[in-house]
Amino acid sequence: MNKEQLTRYSRHILLPEFDQVGQEKLLNSKVLLIGVGGIGSATSIYLTSAGIGELIIVDKDIVDLTNLQRQILYSSDDIGKYKVECAKKHLNTLNPECKINEIYTTIDDKNLAEIAKDVDIILDATDRFATRHLINQVAVNINKPLIIASAIRYDTQIFTINPLQKEFACFECVYPQATGSLEEVCATHGVFAPAVGMIGTILAAEAIKFLLSLTTLNNQILLFNLLNYQSQKLQVKKSPNCKVCANKN
Repeated sequence: MNKEQLTRYSRHILLPEFDQVGQEKLLNSKVLLIGVGGIGSATSIYLTSAGIGELIIVDKDIVDLTNLQRQILYSSDDIGKYKVECAKKHLNTLNPECKINEIYTTIDDKNLAEIAKDVDIILDATDRFATRHLINQVAVNINKPLIIASAIRYDTQIFTINPLQKEFACFECVYPQATGSLEEVCATHGVFAPAVGMIGTILAAEAIKFLLSLTTLNNQILLFNLLNYQSQKLQVKKSPNCKVCANKN
């Protein structure tokens, strides 16, 4: 690292779990973040400021007035513009050293596999079950670690999936697509603005810890409610009948 980097990341370097070696790992890492809405806003800000070497952001939406209550990457001047373009502009001002690659697209199993083939980890900050199942399927197929974060009303959830780990559980193990789970989205059920910020920050923290080989939520789901401050950490197990990962490991 050069002198400016040593100064910029000095508070990380002081942490014994980081040191200069850990910070250099972040500088050489490549992260894929799918969704730069409420959760993705907080996640991308902290990953960029922390010194992630390359951040790929994927989203197909434009900035809407209703987004501004919680999506802190954007301002009123961004309404009607592509989120990925606005996000890149803001993140580049936050840390010019971080390479931001924006992709405006609707993901599918083919293009996502191509986008994710060289990344160290995939982060899912989307808001629909179908999209999470698609991302989970691709991550398992190409053996990429995946962290899924979500928020609705006052409730937040985060789940780390690591296909490289023995007996890992995937999203399909816990939420089988065949059950036809009722779709809940912010547009119809509402969301407490700080909830997406909190879980987005935790998503960034989990990603950074994973990249540094620190303890993460492997085979665990963390649940937290911001209305009553109740939290749970649930242990999950691989399903022997999972249609996505049963034959893995």
